[in-house]
Amino acid sequence: MIEQAKGALMLAYGIDAEQAFGLLRKRSQATNVKLRSLAAQLIAELPSLDLAPPELRREVDHLLHGPSQAEH
Repeated sequence: MIEQAKGALMLAYGIDAEQAFGLLRKRSQATNVKLRSLAAQLIAELPSLDLAPPELRREVDHLLHGPSQAEH
């Protein structure tokens, strides 16, 4: 769960894994919420956010699958 939360923060903020963990740790300490619980809450609430606009999804699809048939 913590790794997933780190990954989400890395994507959202353009930071590395160490910085993402630092953000989680600081927020955990500031709110007196266990880091694992904070990570679980973040992951649970992500689906309700619009984190991937269509343009980003198209770019990721292109990276994963290569050029579409229309581009050949």
